[in-house]
Amino acid sequence: MIRLLLTKIMLLLLLSSKACGGGAPIVEFNFKDTASGGILYIGNTMSRNPIFASVKTYPGESVESVIQKLAKAIAYDSYLFERLDNMSPERMTQHITSGGTFKLVGCQGMFFLSGTETGLGIPASPKFLSCKYDKDGKELKIKWENPPDDYDRICIKLKWNTYGSGWTKILTDNSEQYVIDRNVTPYDINDLDIWVIGFKDGLPSGPSTITLSDNGTAQQELCSIPFDGIMPNWEGWDVSNSIEHKNYGRFIREELVPGERCHFVRNNSQKPYQQVLKSPAQGGTSGIWRKFLGLTPGHTYKLSARLSTLEMSPNDTEWSFSMHAVADRPGKKELSANQMAGLEPLPTGQTGPQAGRIAEFGPGKLTAKNEYVIRSADITLPEDSDSITVWLRHTGKGTSGVGFDWIKLEDLGVK
Repeated sequence: MIRLLLTKIMLLLLLSSKACGGGAPIVEFNFKDTASGGILYIGNTMSRNPIFASVKTYPGESVESVIQKLAKAIAYDSYLFERLDNMSPERMTQHITSGGTFKLVGCQGMFFLSGTETGLGIPASPKFLSCKYDKDGKELKIKWENPPDDYDRICIKLKWNTYGSGWTKILTDNSEQYVIDRNVTPYDINDLDIWVIGFKDGLPSGPSTITLSDNGTAQQELCSIPFDGIMPNWEGWDVSNSIEHKNYGRFIREELVPGERCHFVRNNSQKPYQQVLKSPAQGGTSGIWRKFLGLTPGHTYKLSARLSTLEMSPNDTEWSFSMHAVADRPGKKELSANQMAGLEPLPTGQTGPQAGRIAEFGPGKLTAKNEYVIRSADITLPEDSDSITVWLRHTGKGTSGVGFDWIKLEDLGVK
């Protein structure tokens, strides 16, 4: 099984080499400074459920130490990258770090770096990736938001036909949008993955991904990118204005994690990683949020998400878990933590904990234990609005956690 997988990966690398211009291109990762401490993932963009390697770093750890860890993780534990026949793990480690740098066979856009490690010169990820397909103009309009530190380049990748077909574009500016003509690039509007990765001094960020589906009318988070803390495309919020990462975790469905077998994610129940939200022992209110950008003013959108109360039981008291959404107003700032907590009015004027609420769980309102339910609601954009903010809110005192793993936004047109 392992040899079969390696053969497939070698074939993918060969095809990628051709896509990069032929030969055997090399990507060098020029890490700098020192580690901040956390989990560091390195993965590729060859699958909706990418294979990856990971290491734990420590505050102040040197670049040399980190790249040795990464090389060993790849050589001993992963089937992610090219391994030459009969090459020992020790020799493989030396191969990856020869010349004192960390390098892999491939081209720009093939790899990403993600996790809670924020040092080493690794740029922050793009966020809020959104897409809209214009049927009349046959154009795919992609939008996202970049972090405050500008990128040197941005890589956009399209993948369709179960990753048998693809398209790549490198932008040499700090753009936050791009339009792709389907007449020129005949991508599949029923099952199209879009990846956006930023680069700073040659290092790739973590990816933001979104999937276009339903004949181009819907976008959903279907790619399964490994993460610790807060899932890609989302940000955390806390009414104390001090985000505590211990409030944000994940649960892994081990049977779906790629390894000797490649598990392709075909629907929302096949993602290995789910977001977990907990509350501190002293109590508090916090959550995650994201925007959907570049929507059509005046249209109605169906918003759906998979939510779970996980191990929470009716005997647990003084807790709640809810999902909310609101149409954004032009020129208005992003929602504050107090607005998402229900302590201040939303731009629509709604007030209180129920403002913008789509779903609510708590004692007496539980989902089945460890099972997910889909909750949906329709949102009509005013004629002066082209984005929607969605957020999850969890309140409690030392809770074991609630879960979320998938969201979808479907354009229903004018109602």
